[in-house]
Amino acid sequence: MRYEPNYSRQYFSESDSIPSPIELASSINVNGSFNKMPKDRFTSAVHAMIGIGALVLAVVAVIIYVVTKSPLLTLVMSMAAVFFIMGILAFVGLALSRTKFAKSYTETVPAKCIGISIRGVTDHMRLIKTPVFKYAYGGKDYIAIDGKWANFHDAFPEIGGDWEIEVNPDDPEDIRWQQGRSTAKFVIIWGIASIIFASGMLWLCFQDEDFMKAARADNHIRIEQVADIDR
Repeated sequence: MRYEPNYSRQYFSESDSIPSPIELASSINVNGSFNKMPKDRFTSAVHAMIGIGALVLAVVAVIIYVVTKSPLLTLVMSMAAVFFIMGILAFVGLALSRTKFAKSYTETVPAKCIGISIRGVTDHMRLIKTPVFKYAYGGKDYIAIDGKWANFHDAFPEIGGDWEIEVNPDDPEDIRWQQGRSTAKFVIIWGIASIIFASGMLWLCFQDEDFMKAARADNHIRIEQVADIDR
């Protein structure tokens, strides 16, 4: 996506040294009054998936409550559903990034990394960053980033060095600089872990006799309350 140094919530650096917290905070405060970071296609897709996930979760919670009539079971099963949905969306997002989005980047062009855009620093002092590229396409010069910041990369361009990037011909400022193998591994691990955690949570709850007694008692209390209201 098109890059400008005064986008909010980021710090532009011409070196890969870690900026001090004061530098980052100062940059964020100053840049906060300027241009907001535009949404790239990937970010828009993520936001859409989060919205779909929230809608599905709401529907699931209503169905669970209608079937069980137990607020306790509804709460626990809804929490498990959150992790199920996150795991499923992780795999759906990965599949889309490897198919629908990947097909857009059909042109490979030489580019120069002129700096890095930094969104923050991890607890282990690793930069959450993305490279800023300058390149020519179709007779015009561009400066762009891929819009995805991360603190893990299989390889990262050297500032001032040459790199090959992939460009979307329909939007020359829409670029991709890596295949994202590290990201794919993280997404796969996250998806599997989320589904296993949700399954384990449900299995432990349904195997626990005290929990099931509490859920049945909770349901019985609710039925009695409804009956008292009817009377």
